[in-house]
Amino acid sequence: MKRWQFLMVLAGMFLLAGCSGKKVPPSEVYIIPNFGFSIDIPEGWYTRPHDNGQGFRTFELEADYREIQDKEKMEGIVISLEHRSLDWLNRELGLPEDPTLNDLFQMNIDNVTYMVNPTIEEITLFGVDAIKAEAYGAADIWGIMHMGIIEDEAFLLLVLAPSEEALEEFKPTWEAMVESIKPVEE
Repeated sequence: MKRWQFLMVLAGMFLLAGCSGKKVPPSEVYIIPNFGFSIDIPEGWYTRPHDNGQGFRTFELEADYREIQDKEKMEGIVISLEHRSLDWLNRELGLPEDPTLNDLFQMNIDNVTYMVNPTIEEITLFGVDAIKAEAYGAADIWGIMHMGIIEDEAFLLLVLAPSEEALEEFKPTWEAMVESIKPVEE
């Protein structure tokens, strides 16, 4: 499996749609489409919303931004957020009705191929209880995933790196990005 395919499968828990080519100026606070929150993106990154309006991706490197679907190996950090209705996840991926965080986590495990660090942390993200876990895949991608449920939607926020060392080096920046998340009025 190619590295980009693994990235798509991991984020594919929510069947990510394609992204438009609209670039957000990297020094701006990014307002997450149709989600009511913003996140600070590091200066110099390349960010675009999903065509379906259900999230975004941001890329450390322009090469990954432009060629992510044509490359075997991502070279920099990639961040993705996808949010989907619980009804859609129930219908398409078998998420139980009235799901718990554990149900959401189990659905993720059942629908993608990766290994999860057995240490799962309960956190608060987007103003709700969430789960944080580290994961790695056969395609040599390391990542941190955050998932939770806001009213009638579930979210999956991922940071993916091309190596374990790159992920470790990026963690302080990632933690600052997560701390920067704020509610906004759209």
